[in-house]
Formats: sequence, C-alpha cells, structure tokens
Amino acid sequence: MSTKTAPPALALSNLHFAYTRRQPDVIAIEALRVEAGERIFLRGPSGSGKSTLLGLISGILEPRSGEVEILGQAMQTLFSSRRDAFRAAHLGVIFQMFNLLPYLPVGENVMLPCRFSEERAKQAQAAGGEQAEARRLLERLGLDAKEVWSQRASNLSVGQQQRVAAARALIGKPGLILADEPTSALDADSRDAFISLLKEECTASGAALLFVSHDGGLADQFDRALDLQTINTASVKETV
Repeated sequence: MSTKTAPPALALSNLHFAYTRRQPDVIAIEALRVEAGERIFLRGPSGSGKSTLLGLISGILEPRSGEVEILGQAMQTLFSSRRDAFRAAHLGVIFQMFNLLPYLPVGENVMLPCRFSEERAKQAQAAGGEQAEARRLLERLGLDAKEVWSQRASNLSVGQQQRVAAARALIGKPGLILADEPTSALDADSRDAFISLLKEECTASGAALLFVSHDGGLADQFDRALDLQTINTASVKETV
C-alpha cells in the first residue's frame, strides 16, 4: 500500500521579478523549497529583496516568470480573486510593519483571518471557538488577553503589536507562516522566547515556517538556514 507524500509547503522554481519591464530583475531564484512542517530561517539584510520575495510568495506581487507553488497549488494559475481567497485560507503573514487595523480592538484584529476565510474559521471553531483560540494565542505569545482584548491596536507598544500580528497569523491553522522580521522590537530574552513559542505553535498545527530576518545569529534555532543574497542571483538595490 503506497503512502501519499504531502506536497511541499512552498516551492519556487525559476522565479524572476522586476518592478517594470525595462528594469533588470530584482529577484532571480532558481529554486527554493520548504517542506510541510519545516522551519526555515532566511537571512535577508536590508537591500537583499526580502520584502519583494515575501510579496511574490503571498501573491501580492506577480512574477515576471517562473512558478510559485504553495501547498501543491500553483499560484499563477489562479485569478486574482481566487488567489486572494487561497492566501486568506492557507497563509499566515507576520508583516514587518504588522499591518494591524489601528481602529479595531486587539481581539478583532486577531480574529480577522476568520472573517475572510471559512476554512480558518472552521479550524478556530474546532479548537474551541474563535474568541477562545484568539485569547489562547495571545496568552501563549506573552500578552494578558484580558488586558489587551478590547484595546485599540494603535494603543499598544511596538513589541505588543508584533505579538498580536503573530497571533493573527497563527489563528485558524494556516499551512504556511511567513514571518518578516517578527522580533525586531524585542529584547534578546523576549526574542528567543517568542521564537520558541512561534515554533511550538507551528509544530502543533503542522504549519511550515519561513522566518526572515537580518539577524544571522538566530539561524541555529531553525531546521535549516538560507541566505537570500546567495539564492537570489539578481543584483538588488531594494530598501526594506
């Protein structure tokens, strides 16, 4: 009896991107593969193209050529509306600038993916309900859920906002978590504890993790480490 192998969480092949037709490529990656459940550290210093790459993976940007495959789905075969729906259901993104909605309270920010994805809403319900799961994630990430739940996101410190953004990315068990400098506002002890908790939550849900940071000292905490400047053969002048 054969066992079906799970598709990779992420597979890039011959990926090229430029912001205009006349510009040279800023991303040129022959291959990048993240297996299901794998936790990858990708070092990306300023100017290496990390924000552009994450935009391509998440489907916010469209490549000039090449393929982006997430959980077995070729993103370039989807129309924009279907691509948006797929991203909402299967990707959890911790943006470098958090992208929280400042006018919404913390609890609503964390549960937002469940409003856009029926699949993530079902997963949260199966875990005990959207509110219960949101509160659990906030507590796991070092926040007092009772204290911050009804506060506007804009009233929180930068470090607290990063944790809320992480809880939002994790709710509903997406298959792939993209983290763009998620520990930049944390001190060393808080940073290491945050990474441990993030990995534990990914392991518990079966999610793969692509963790992007300029800090190469974090590499040992992950299954595998890559350098974006090595795998991206384009000459990049991006400021991130």
